[in-house]
Amino acid sequence: MDHLDGIEDFFAAFTPANMWDTDNREVNDFSESIGRYKEADWLFYKSLRDGGPNRNPRRLTLYSGSLGAYYNQGDGETSGGDGIHILAPTEHLIANANECGDYNDCSYVLLYRANGHRIVFGGDSHDRSWEHILDEHGAA
Repeated sequence: MDHLDGIEDFFAAFTPANMWDTDNREVNDFSESIGRYKEADWLFYKSLRDGGPNRNPRRLTLYSGSLGAYYNQGDGETSGGDGIHILAPTEHLIANANECGDYNDCSYVLLYRANGHRIVFGGDSHDRSWEHILDEHGAA
């Protein structure tokens, strides 16, 4: 919920066309207090997550190594080098998170490359994600 606080207001103000999300199956039980978070934000997110690909905004499920126009693909469908590169999650990381209930390994880990600079956005990823990143993207 710490990453969803205010999601309904955000979507009302900016009306994004797409949303990147994983196939997590997390559930929250608002019968017990989980702090300052609003159940309405959770229910709004769930409607986006569970609503299917033809919903507006369109929900995109992207994995480590994905290429796509507007975020890291140049002309001719090749990697343009600069842009946003998805380092994690993988389908395996998400399946494991769904099985064990540790949803932090569902977090997107993004590498932003531009003009020779690199910035990593790590989300809440845990050890399994970072092990994958080091094994598969260590030179990125």
